[in-house]
Order: sequence, then structure tokens, then C-alpha cells
Amino acid sequence: FLDTLKGGLTPVEEGGGKQTRSLELVASDGIVYTLRSINKYPDPLIPGFAKVLKIENLIEDGISAQHPYASIVVAELAKSIDIESTHPKVTFIPKQDALGKFSEEYGNALYMLEYESEGDKNWTKYKNVEKIIDTEDLQELKLELKENLKIDRNILVRARLFDILIGDWDRHSQQWGWALQKEGDKTLAIPIPADRDNAFFDIDGILPTLISNKNVEPELRPFRDDIDYMPGLVKPFDIYFLYDTPANIFTEEAEYIQTNLTDEVISKAFDVWPPEIYELNGPELISKIKARRDKLKEIGIKFREEIQKSELLSEPLKGTDDKDLEDKLIKCFECEI
Repeated sequence: FLDTLKGGLTPVEEGGGKQTRSLELVASDGIVYTLRSINKYPDPLIPGFAKVLKIENLIEDGISAQHPYASIVVAELAKSIDIESTHPKVTFIPKQDALGKFSEEYGNALYMLEYESEGDKNWTKYKNVEKIIDTEDLQELKLELKENLKIDRNILVRARLFDILIGDWDRHSQQWGWALQKEGDKTLAIPIPADRDNAFFDIDGILPTLISNKNVEPELRPFRDDIDYMPGLVKPFDIYFLYDTPANIFTEEAEYIQTNLTDEVISKAFDVWPPEIYELNGPELISKIKARRDKLKEIGIKFREEIQKSELLSEPLKGTDDKDLEDKLIKCFECEI
């Protein structure tokens, strides 16, 4: 019940996800939370031709490739390698007066309750954080602070290698927050991954398998023991923030993950699932994570090679295209401005 949860939460506004219903909530201490529906609503994603041909069910079935409870395991795994998460927790929200006008649509459903990846209050483990901002605001701040603003490349490389490890292929600029850590006149932006809808993504069946072919949808990579198509995992986000990152950083961060993400840690992370969920595919997922972890150093080297092969961006990152950015800041974050 929202009137007592976290000391009292007030609904503010709905989120803008395409298939996830989300509701922003503010606590009395100013910390912002989000409710993200575990059930997905793919109707906005169904193209007109599919409705005409009455094959909507094929597209709707596609959301079964997403694991509804992946994010709580991912948060446990991330903790062991010192990557921040939004600390999702499975929560049932009944219909109630505290939901106000949102009660009818949002009540009586399961959600992930988690921290919002932007806000004026620091909820992270990091010290001396002024606030948490999105990628769009980070770019604006770069225009203002120039060389006095840097990103933590080591943490970002570690986070991106972790994304690959867990098969989370959908990582664009709007799925990251940045904790601004102040020291003198310098500011360090520490990345915070959010939105884990596609971790452990596993697509099956004839039509979905054809769609996920690297020649059809190269970005839609299923979660297997090995990486079948590395170019599909490189995002404009990676080129923008990690171009020209030294190779040793990729190697060091891969080794860090391999050292700290032990077999025991991986298995224990799945204890957050009830037995009924774990029995469905827990052992299979554990086996795949271990297999990808063991190859992570080689994966990291190939990942960097693909980034370096890419051309610098010629258009703004997704979600930042309404900003009037200088050409150099469109190309990459560390391009001189």
C-alpha cells in the first residue's frame, strides 16, 4: 500500500515505455521510485499489417522471449562485481485510494518496484553524489563543464561486458543514469544501468528464430552459451562513450568479472527466485552464464575491436535528437568541444 510503503509514496506521472506500464512515485524524502509492470503490453508495437493479417498473436508471443523475473537476479549478480543497479523488488499493488486516478489501470497487478535512474537525491552506494541525471542532461553538462566532466570508463566497460554476459542486448542511451560525483572543480559521471527487460533473452520457434537471424535483426541476440554475432551487440552508445578506450581496460574489467563472479556467487544469486520459477530454467541459465563468463576476456577483446571498426556517430544518440549539440559532441562524448 503506497501510503505506508517507503514511508509513503505519491504517484506523479506515467512512464513512456512502449510495452511496459510504468508509474513514477516520489517518497517523502524526495527519492524517486518507479513501478514497472511485470506483465507486458505489446499492442503499441504491433504493426498495422499484422493486425490486417490477424497474426498479432505471433508478435505477442514474442514477449515470452523476455524473462519476467530476470532483473532481480541481475541485481544480485551486479552486486558481486560492484556495479550499481536500481534494486528491483517484486511487488503486488492492489487497487487503492493512494493510487488516485491511476488506481483502475495500475491496481491489482505485479510490478518491479525500483529506484528511478535520475533524480536530485542520491540513493546509490557512491559518496559525494550531487544528483543522478540521464544521458541527455549529461551531454548538456559536458557543454558546460568541458574537460572538467569525465565518465568512469572502467565502470562503463565493466557494465557493458556484464550486459553481454547476461544477454541483455537492448542497451540504448535512455537506459542509463549517471551519478555525478563531485571532487573540487572536477565531476565524474558514474554509469547506472537500468531497465533489464531483455536480460536472459531467449527466443525460440521457427518464425522468431528467422527474425533473430543476424541478417534480419542483428541486434536481437538470443541468450546462448556463446556469442554468435558480436557486431549485433555494439550499440551507438558504445561508439559514443567507449571509442578509443584502451584495450587494457577491457581486459582488466573482464578479468575482474571472471574473478569475482564465481560459480558459487552465480548459483546463489538465483536464490531470490521462488522454487517454482527457478525450476523452470534456473539451472540452464546458470550454465549459460558460467560458459559466457569463462570466455569473457576473449569476448571483451572482440567487443572492443568491433567498436574500433565503427565510424564515429553522425547523428545524435537515441533520445537526445531534440538537443542542439555541437558537431563534435554528436560524434563522441570525449571529442574535443
